[in-house]
Amino acid sequence: MTERKCLIGLELRYMLAHTLSQSGVLTVAELTDLLAADGFTVAGRPSKTIPDALRWEVRRGRVIRRGRGLYGPGDIPRSTEHRIKTRVAKLKEEAGAASSSWAGGRSGPWNSEWDYAD
Repeated sequence: MTERKCLIGLELRYMLAHTLSQSGVLTVAELTDLLAADGFTVAGRPSKTIPDALRWEVRRGRVIRRGRGLYGPGDIPRSTEHRIKTRVAKLKEEAGAASSSWAGGRSGPWNSEWDYAD
């Protein structure tokens, strides 16, 4: 099993804001799964750490709280969006997960290649 990069602080907030802007409205559990699919983890309990990090982004309008444990994308200024995308690309490169195995924030057998030849 490979070592996952632990995200904290600014890196975690940027990764979450970027994920929400790409995938739309997601639950905390879905965000946790997306981070894991990209090779990342968070310190402590994800069910507490992720909402704590998102609270900062909600105050700045970059993330909108849609309900209990449910978050969606907000308005991100262009310069901030560029900075976030650059940082996220670097983090994914460092983690060795340049692209997520999730499509549109949802997973399923329809997103993977199947080998039917036997």
